[in-house]
Amino acid sequence: MYFFFILLIFLNLLLFIQTIQIQRIKVRENVNVTMTCRLNTRENLLTTNYLASIPSLTSFNKIFDNNYSGNIILWYKDDIQVIGVNSISNDPQKYIIHQENFYTYQLIILNVQLESSGLYKCQNFTAKEENLFQLNVMVPPSRLRLSPSPQMPVADGTSVLFNCTSERAYPVPTFEWYKNDKLIQRSIGMSINNETNTSSFSSSSLLTLILSPIDHDHVLRCQVTNEASIHDTNVELKLDVLFKPIINISWNQKQSPTTLTVIENRFETIHCIISANPSVLANIEWFKNDQLIRGENQEQLRINFTRIENIQKLTCRGRNTIGQSEATVNVDILYKPKLSMIDRITLNQGEKLVLKCSIDSNPMCHQIQWFHNSKQIHTQSCSLTNRTQTITEYIIPNVYRIHSGQYTCLVKNWLNTGFDNRHEATTEISTNVRIQCTRDLLFYKRLSYDTVSISIQNNNRVPLLANVSSYIL
Repeated sequence: MYFFFILLIFLNLLLFIQTIQIQRIKVRENVNVTMTCRLNTRENLLTTNYLASIPSLTSFNKIFDNNYSGNIILWYKDDIQVIGVNSISNDPQKYIIHQENFYTYQLIILNVQLESSGLYKCQNFTAKEENLFQLNVMVPPSRLRLSPSPQMPVADGTSVLFNCTSERAYPVPTFEWYKNDKLIQRSIGMSINNETNTSSFSSSSLLTLILSPIDHDHVLRCQVTNEASIHDTNVELKLDVLFKPIINISWNQKQSPTTLTVIENRFETIHCIISANPSVLANIEWFKNDQLIRGENQEQLRINFTRIENIQKLTCRGRNTIGQSEATVNVDILYKPKLSMIDRITLNQGEKLVLKCSIDSNPMCHQIQWFHNSKQIHTQSCSLTNRTQTITEYIIPNVYRIHSGQYTCLVKNWLNTGFDNRHEATTEISTNVRIQCTRDLLFYKRLSYDTVSISIQNNNRVPLLANVSSYIL
């Protein structure tokens, strides 16, 4: 019978309970928190009068008056956990409850933890009044985990989902993602609920990346902070991407040249720079004009560039378990002019003299000079007949004795490898030109016949002397 009376009182009280403004309390962990519940005297009197006005509860009121003098104060957490009544705590190690005066009660929560957060209620069981307290315990992020899916290592081009979780933090933290210290994403964490669908103070952030060789060995960092953070909290993961060799050829500290510009008959060291995962150190090959250079399996190649070998291109090839790659560079061998010319010319006086000087040079020559007996007689520029060949001519329409002598063709070009190593190269070649006079030749013939005839008649040896005018280059 009394049970129904108590239930009726409880239901009637719920109709008159006033909900006051929630007092919000925000603290860090490991401190004591005091909640003060203040009740209204006028409301208590109204409640007492109300209960007394119900005839059916007269006997129950007598029981109430005989057993309780004053208010009955109940403390709740999240409306489901009863902490205590009046000054009696259900868990003295965690909660202390005491009454300051007839209308003021205090709840002291000892050494609050993150799990202490929640809505606390001080409810006057004998009056239509309650006090509400929202306790939020701030905790910096901790217990961070960073997990990729799929797991490392992964192949080039794989889409990887990274999940960064913080198991114990409040307020919900901010997640910042960095790749090699460069910020790539910032977001508020997503709360993670446990199996009972209540907050577990865990949160997470997701990041999706399509990994490429450039990401290999980069450090992915998830940095998590909130209002309670005193210093940064982060977790890191080193990216491990599998990819076939990426090859670059380097020469004279210049990487990936399209052409090696070298000077003839010089030794040069060419480097094959390889990036690969897994490594390819034992699987390197060098090719010259597509022909394998045997015995050269290192990352560097020392080679003598000669025109005889006609090296047009060099190739470095590497392979690993993922695949094979190669890099090729063209070779441009520079050399000073190489000249050719007829070494001796004999002409009759009045004939046409044509001196031809064939020039082979790389790069093409920029100047040609002609000399007669060491005296400069002509200067001209160069013009190509093909990629490296030039033919220059020096012509005298009618030659005389004064045109006899030595003629020299001197040719210049610039050897420039592009590394502040520019110098002018010079080559020369000479030929001798002899001009014959017709009158002298006739005299020589006539004199020769007479002398021979005399020698035969006298049966004696007679020396034959003839002066023949000529100019010899």
